[in-house]
Amino acid sequence: MRLRRTELRRRINANLVIRSSDANLTSHAGLELFRRLLCRIEFGSLLRDKATRHLPESDFGKVSMILVLLALIFSGGRRLRHLSRFENDPLVSRFCSLAKIPTARSVGRWLSQFDSRSVDALREVNLALASGVVDTVGAARLTIDIDGSVVSTGLKTEGAKRGY
Repeated sequence: MRLRRTELRRRINANLVIRSSDANLTSHAGLELFRRLLCRIEFGSLLRDKATRHLPESDFGKVSMILVLLALIFSGGRRLRHLSRFENDPLVSRFCSLAKIPTARSVGRWLSQFDSRSVDALREVNLALASGVVDTVGAARLTIDIDGSVVSTGLKTEGAKRGY
């Protein structure tokens, strides 16, 4: 059954109250703290400004689809089929600003539409986030420690850089 876009998205108005309790509601409560961080750094606006025009269309929304992938990764999901774990989880839905989490098939179709412009746009967002942190710290010197496994790939890994 096809749902309307208005039935897929959800508006988030306020922060949840965080307290310790014995209730076993969800194992993804940390996503609320991560959502607050993303709101503070205006992640959605950054994505809209730098990347959404190059990302594929989706009924769920481009920013929400990125948030679905972030929720999957930060919750320990390794495969798209692991999205089924979040089907009825209210905190994951809240994190993604969705009333319904997309299926693995929907996310897979969306990812299959990515091209080099989409990847470059997301790299630009990553660069903006990283440079924002560096600017905030205001350090006179910056040391970047690169893991040796990146250099040993022989530059076959996408985005791998080699330098001294």
